[in-house]
Amino acid sequence: MTGATVALQPTPWLDVTAWLVNRGENETTEDPPEDNNAAKSVGGRIGFTPIQGTGLLNLGVGGFWGPEQDDNNGNARWIVDADLTWSPIPRWTLAAEALHGGESRVSFRRRGLPFAAPAVNDATVTWSALYLVAHYDLIDWLGVSARYGWFDDNDGARTGVAQVLQSFTLAPVVHLSRLVPGLRPMGVAYARTRHPIDWVDLRFEYRLTRSNQTVFADVGPDVPVLAATDKANQFTFQVVANF
Repeated sequence: MTGATVALQPTPWLDVTAWLVNRGENETTEDPPEDNNAAKSVGGRIGFTPIQGTGLLNLGVGGFWGPEQDDNNGNARWIVDADLTWSPIPRWTLAAEALHGGESRVSFRRRGLPFAAPAVNDATVTWSALYLVAHYDLIDWLGVSARYGWFDDNDGARTGVAQVLQSFTLAPVVHLSRLVPGLRPMGVAYARTRHPIDWVDLRFEYRLTRSNQTVFADVGPDVPVLAATDKANQFTFQVVANF
C-alpha cells in the first residue's frame, strides 16, 4: 500500500494505529499498480495488552474502508477485524484473526468451466475469513509453523466462485543466521510477540488447500479446462532476509 501510517502507544497496555492509503488491494499487473481511482482508503486498529512480561498477550479490533473499483470513487469495500497474538514463552507464538467484509454494486462476468456461473451485476456481496497459526522453535536455530485458514466467499466476489476454502500449512523454518558466527538476531521482535527477528531465515512450506467446489485444475494458460478437483497441493521454498 502507498500512503501514510500513524502509530501511537499512550500506555503500555494500549496501542493505536491508523492509515490513509491509495487503496487496500493493489493489482500488480496494472501499470501503474498503485491506484485505480481518485478516492483514498482509510483504516485503523486498537490493540490491548492485558498480559506483559515474559509472556505477552495482545488483542485487537480494527477496520478498513475505501473504494476499490476501477474509475469509481463510490461503492466502498469494507472489513471489520479482530485479532489475537500470544507469546506464552519466547519459543511459542500463537496468533488468530477473523474478519468480515463486504462491498456494494459489484459486477463480474460470466464464468465457464470448471465451475460455471452466470454474470453478476450491481450485487451487494459479503465474505468472511479466519486463520489460526502456531510457531514453536524446537531448538535455537530450527522452528516449525502450523497454520489453518478458512475463507467463505459465499457470493463469489473475491475468488470468482461461490465457495468455502480451507488450507492446512506446515512450514519448517531454519534460522540460518543463528548458525553463522557473527550473525545474531537483530535485537527486535515481530510485532506484538516475543519472537526475535533473525537476519536470514530459510522456510520450507507445504500447503493443502480444499474447496467445497471443483475449482483446481493443473493446466497452463490458454488451455481449456476439461476436468478439475476440489483440492490442491503447493510446495514453497523461501529465503527471507531482514534488515
